[in-house]
Amino acid sequence: MTDKLDCVVVGAGVVGLAIARSVARSGRQVVVLDAESQIGTHSSSRNSEVIHAGIYYPEKSLKARLCVRGRDMLYRYCATHGIAHQRIGKLIVATGEAELPKLDALRQQAALNGVDDLQFITAEEARKIEPNVESVGALLSPSTGIVDSHALMTALQAELEESDGVVVLNSRVSNVNPFEDGIEFQVGDERFECVTLINSAGLGAVELMSSALRPADNAPTMHLAKGHYFSYQGKSPFGHLIYPLPSGGGLGIHATNDLAGVARFGPDVIWVDSLDYEFDESRKADFVAAIKNYFPDLDADRLIPGYTGIRPKLHGPDEPAPDFLIQGERDHGEIDAAAADRECTDRHGGHPRQHHADGDRQQPVDAEHRNGDAAAIGRIADRAAVIIAMRQRRDPRRQGGARAARGAAGRARLRPRIVAAPARRIVGVPAHAEGRRVGAADDDRAGAAQIGDHRRILGGDD
Repeated sequence: MTDKLDCVVVGAGVVGLAIARSVARSGRQVVVLDAESQIGTHSSSRNSEVIHAGIYYPEKSLKARLCVRGRDMLYRYCATHGIAHQRIGKLIVATGEAELPKLDALRQQAALNGVDDLQFITAEEARKIEPNVESVGALLSPSTGIVDSHALMTALQAELEESDGVVVLNSRVSNVNPFEDGIEFQVGDERFECVTLINSAGLGAVELMSSALRPADNAPTMHLAKGHYFSYQGKSPFGHLIYPLPSGGGLGIHATNDLAGVARFGPDVIWVDSLDYEFDESRKADFVAAIKNYFPDLDADRLIPGYTGIRPKLHGPDEPAPDFLIQGERDHGEIDAAAADRECTDRHGGHPRQHHADGDRQQPVDAEHRNGDAAAIGRIADRAAVIIAMRQRRDPRRQGGARAARGAAGRARLRPRIVAAPARRIVGVPAHAEGRRVGAADDDRAGAAQIGDHRRILGGDD
């Protein structure tokens, strides 16, 4: 039987890390793979770092239910794990009388979603709490907050590693090929197998999903919405987050404070065809015009380029926003094992999988894939523990995670075994949270080598 990983999570952004932490804490053995050299380098770090209240979404949608529930869970998690955050609150402002009915519609929608603390305030009341904001009325959302997204991801990774999970970087996953009793995938030139694969690759989620589905046209079409953020030099003029009414595929060019009290404005929405984080400074004039609708005393000279982000969306310009898309095995259909073997043979130009009568799969005939003895597995575990420790030393905030990973390696040396389970599962998560950029071939090969190490580490019982 081929040595097989248990659960592989593709994507080390905030969604992927949160899922991996939860799965690892349930007792599963988890490897997180990411194409980049660091965790959370795309949508998870290029955003407004806002904890949303759940105001905008259709009633009973996944977006509404998960946002309201997740908001409370996130505040608790940050409080118990020492993650910097602030329940700063926000104002959604109407800048003309014609916008007041839209404010009321948002208030009613929020109530349907279970947001019970949203309140309408008059222009005079809004001016008292935000004297620099011009409006004819506003909604005050006390439940909206801000969070240090990097500290959040670091905490999730540390808890994953404390549960003997591992994160392997520089590992772009491709060519996902489901079989009757497992899932094959590729990193660089190497092929691996796992029992469960969770696709949380963000900007790469649809591409990865397309490689696994038969027919591939069951995969949705992804659209890319690029957004610019301008920073505002000096002290922030606001004590709350300031939002206009939603428009144009987003929530409008809003003002947010970071945890250091620095204000930034954005994002705008520019529909693009490829991943490009270049900052277009010519967007400044449009920002100034939009911001002055609610902040007339804006000093344009204090606006400086900040950063850009790209949001993967399942709708394009002028199309209604759909709900989150979360798919599982039932959505993907049944797998024809014989057809899968033929496709594997055609794709890799090599060895179709041979099956025992009981469904267990034999090893490929290549000599390098043969099982080693316990001593060899121990040497591999030692090497992987060093890799993890070196990575942890580069980030002193995760020393605890490194110790947990080294402990996992030691247990694997004492009780090596091969993980196997009969079920095949593919789980997809929304293409809304984290993304990836194609890494260099050398990085992919290095990642593949680490996966091979961790595949054997994770054979140890607790």
